Amino acid sequence: GGDSPQFGPLEKKTAEGFTINGVSADLAYSSRNNLQLVANTHYFQLNRDEFMDHCHKRSNIEATNAAIKRKFGETLKSKNPTAQANELLAKIIAYNLTVVIHEMYKNGINPDFLHARE
Repeated sequence: GGDSPQFGPLEKKTAEGFTINGVSADLAYSSRNNLQLVANTHYFQLNRDEFMDHCHKRSNIEATNAAIKRKFGETLKSKNPTAQANELLAKIIAYNLTVVIHEMYKNGINPDFLHARE
């Protein structure tokens, strides 16, 4: 099924254990019911720039997640939760290194690791 109907139960379950000060979600969750649920019915209309800024941040996160999945695969091979978390963190580190290396070449940066400051 769609993501939007799952939002309400997830929000309610989260509120049982945490104080929710704000919600950041992509536009797939912006149904009238979901917006009313988090008391944001008029927030979008009155604060459109701030709302869109939050959407943009979420979009950046989604794009990064998609890039990591394209580069390193969508599945985790590890079986237990600790190993899965470590595998995911390793993918994130590897992805960040590819971004740094890309930017080094793009901007003509030639690092000198052999002559570290003492």
